[in-house]
Amino acid sequence: MIYGYESQWKGPESLTVTITNIAHSFVTRLIAQREHSGKRPMIFVAHCFGGIVLIKAMNILKDKHSDVLKAVAGLVFFGTPFRGVNGAMSNGQLVERARQQDGQEVRPEILNVLKEDDGYLQDILQQFINLSRAGAWSPVICCYTEMKPASVWRIVDDRHAAKEIVVKESSARLDIADIWHALPHDHFSMNKFVDCTDQNYLEVAGAILTIARGCTKRKSSWMPQTTATTSRPHIAPAPSPIPARSSGSEIGSMSLSEPRRPSSPRRPSVFAWHIEQTIPRFTMDNSVQKIDLKCKKAGVKSAFACGVSSDARRVFCLDEEKLAIYTIDAIGRGSVLCSSPPKPPRWKYHSAKMTASFLVATYTSLERSYCRVFRVPEKPDASPECFRCELDEETSADSQFQCVALHQSSSFVLVALAEHGVTGAASASRIHLYKIFPYATYQPTQHEVIPLDEVQDEDDGESSAPQALHGRAKFLTFSPDGSFLFCCTGVYKQIANSLTVWQITHDLNRFVAQFVCDKIHRYTKERSVLGITSAACWQSASTHPYMFVTTSPSSQRKYNKGEWSFIAPIGQPLPTNKDDAMHCLYKAQHVQYNSIMCSAIASSGNAIAFISQTGKVCVAPLLALTKGGIGTPDGLPMELERSLRTLERPEEADLRFSEDDGRLIAVDTKGKLLIAHFGGR
Repeated sequence: MIYGYESQWKGPESLTVTITNIAHSFVTRLIAQREHSGKRPMIFVAHCFGGIVLIKAMNILKDKHSDVLKAVAGLVFFGTPFRGVNGAMSNGQLVERARQQDGQEVRPEILNVLKEDDGYLQDILQQFINLSRAGAWSPVICCYTEMKPASVWRIVDDRHAAKEIVVKESSARLDIADIWHALPHDHFSMNKFVDCTDQNYLEVAGAILTIARGCTKRKSSWMPQTTATTSRPHIAPAPSPIPARSSGSEIGSMSLSEPRRPSSPRRPSVFAWHIEQTIPRFTMDNSVQKIDLKCKKAGVKSAFACGVSSDARRVFCLDEEKLAIYTIDAIGRGSVLCSSPPKPPRWKYHSAKMTASFLVATYTSLERSYCRVFRVPEKPDASPECFRCELDEETSADSQFQCVALHQSSSFVLVALAEHGVTGAASASRIHLYKIFPYATYQPTQHEVIPLDEVQDEDDGESSAPQALHGRAKFLTFSPDGSFLFCCTGVYKQIANSLTVWQITHDLNRFVAQFVCDKIHRYTKERSVLGITSAACWQSASTHPYMFVTTSPSSQRKYNKGEWSFIAPIGQPLPTNKDDAMHCLYKAQHVQYNSIMCSAIASSGNAIAFISQTGKVCVAPLLALTKGGIGTPDGLPMELERSLRTLERPEEADLRFSEDDGRLIAVDTKGKLLIAHFGGR
């Protein structure tokens, strides 16, 4: 049901409208619509003044239709001025400007109600709050506020006036709200989304889906009994069904279910299930721009790690004493500008990751390990004082942080930290998950813990019982939408890696990690055998999540299980040999690319990129076999004409697609930056 109303307050067609009239009209329409719906739950979404109409309607339902009121399961408000609007819409300037334009007729009654601290508006709000707190009706309430100023003067055709926040956070946020987040949009665009992959859409859709799931748990009381199968709304990417767990452990507010392999038949080869939809064909330009970052000039004398931000706008290099951040747009103009976050003198850098606006760095000292999350300033040559610290954590004296992952959403930041004890070989490892709300200081940081020794190896036929993993985490990474967390663990004194995937679901006031799949990959012990080196995730055109896992295998890769890089759907059993994985590079007979150090996938799912151990940057189209993709002559990996340094560890290079401007960014610890251009987006 979509309900609209006339609210024209200026011009020859202006109307005298009131909140009460609109609310009564809405209730009448709703009752008529509900005649054949029984007790089916409802979720309402409203923007701006529509939110005031909605809470007034709830007050009316209490007195006349309490049964309909109880069916309202959720209310979602976008920029609703519960305590009035701000600026020109509140102080009468907008009304006066409208009167001055050709003598327009103005009926400002509807705007007068929206003035700050209006008595009638406060009365409506207080009635709604009392109704919500009474206990007989308890809907889930979500409030979204705006972060960017808007040009409200465009209402009277004056587009050149200064912009301002229309509804302040203090007005748009209810104290009784279960969810409240700030969206990086202005008042007029905060309820509009680009498509179903928009991060803001996924944020809001996730909240609505959570409310809907709460309704389905009680569906026996309102849904008619039927033998027909009804389809559920599909809002966010979902893996294949995960079997129910018979037991599990509850750690804080994180529910970690006991791992168990899904019992499903062997799936067909990769080309049978991989992207048989029509997606853009990938093309690569021959020219590659190579830039020297001049790391030593920036103070990074012996870099051991580097990275590309999630939006591919910045790169960074770090050694023990210095972390330098470079803005690629500034570099492209011919100047190498960099900035560095603050660091205490006795701390030494250990690792770092970066998103569009945030940086996480881990440090070591003689006593313990530390982790800090900074908000990165927009200025490319900002001073250390401009970096705002959002999270400051440290380990105990007998443990240290091994690796870190970072994900940025529109309203929160996810941080994953792997901590490992240093007192003994079998010291337990664990992952710390932090959910930070940098745009909402009133929302406390959430913290959950996953002990890695809860994950067990499957029975491989050689051992009599599953083995608990007590290894160190090699790397952590989030999927682009933050719904999955990948962890690769190296088993102590074994050439074996465990790849584990958790699904992160965001509940009303917590987030839950649920086990998806894992697999131990064993490698022949040889020099330069690094095992699993990276994992990247993307969503196919059919909305199913897939992962691309790269490895540095041994010379026995043709005979051993699990040494090959592979592509697999998340939520399914992982490949156990090269034939099951249908490794694209193996099929293309490019044996020189057997050791891959890092990888990236275009978000549209039409190409993969990777860096080999020799520093070659290669790109392969990711179409299905029948579409002329991987495994065909047209699907052979393409080498860029320029390469990076020879790599000894995966941390020494990184790459990422920037699909906004059609660029592939690659960087290494020697300060080499490669920028290649591609098409077919």
